[in-house]
Amino acid sequence: MNVHEFSQKNINHPIFDGTLFTIKKIENDNVRALCILCNNEKAVISGSIQANSNFRTHIKRIHKDKFEDFQTHLKSQPRSSKRKICSDDTISSPVLKQTKLINRSKLSTSKQNTLDSNIINYVVNSMKPLSTVSDEYFIKIINDIDPELSVISRRTLGRRLDDKKIIICEKLNKIFQKSPKIKVCTTADIWSTKHRSFIGVTAHWIDSETFERHGCVLACRRFKGSHTYDKIAEILECIFSEFSLHIEQITSTVTDNGANFVKAFKEFNCNINFEENANSENEETVFLDIPLEDNLTNNFVLPHHIRCASHTLSLLATTDFNNILGPN
Repeated sequence: MNVHEFSQKNINHPIFDGTLFTIKKIENDNVRALCILCNNEKAVISGSIQANSNFRTHIKRIHKDKFEDFQTHLKSQPRSSKRKICSDDTISSPVLKQTKLINRSKLSTSKQNTLDSNIINYVVNSMKPLSTVSDEYFIKIINDIDPELSVISRRTLGRRLDDKKIIICEKLNKIFQKSPKIKVCTTADIWSTKHRSFIGVTAHWIDSETFERHGCVLACRRFKGSHTYDKIAEILECIFSEFSLHIEQITSTVTDNGANFVKAFKEFNCNINFEENANSENEETVFLDIPLEDNLTNNFVLPHHIRCASHTLSLLATTDFNNILGPN
């Protein structure tokens, strides 16, 4: 600790000008001064050069009759905005100016929120697993860019994705419920991986005002049990109803050539051409018996069905050609 002896003119402050207090010692920013009014060598007050409340309190409590004169004396004496501290009259240290501080808390919060949003978009749009944020090399990339930023945990990422899903589903519902109702083409597919089956459904449409193409994923969920045609019809109708998609809105649904998909749309497809029926007034009306059990048990209605052209060409290029060529 540097300790120096100071004269009165070393500090430009009216308290230490020799009228009320005489400086005895300064240790860094701490000053010890003798009260002249006490007339006692032991009446040494300790305080800070910048915050001199100890000296004011001493005058106010011990010398109450002198406190008003003390206040007047402070107001009458000019104060320098710069404090000069030196060990002698000729050598002085450079004056230090307080630097303007930036509110780093707000800046860090803004950067952290931006990083969290970018990570969520990266995981969703690139279809990365949630464990990406737990990868040590992924975390190292972020820390090397800015050590103050932190990668959100896998649990937090899962909660954020659930919240974002709710917002997106509400937005899609508003789009599909707009008047006039937009025409939508949907696709569906079922696949299995690691003894688990999934069904995915997408929707595609053209904006009637801007003529821009749009697309979204309506569902990607587990398909438990056997892939029967009636179970497929039930799940598809449930997904369409969740997004307020009516059958008249869906122009068609594209799937592969799987027998279960083909049968589902054949059994529950509702393609009635009312114009042709209206023109055929002279034709004889035929009444058919419809089994009540099937009508009550499986009350599903699916849109028009289109088989995927790419899948059909793939079957032609592989299975059909192999059947033509035969075993030889």
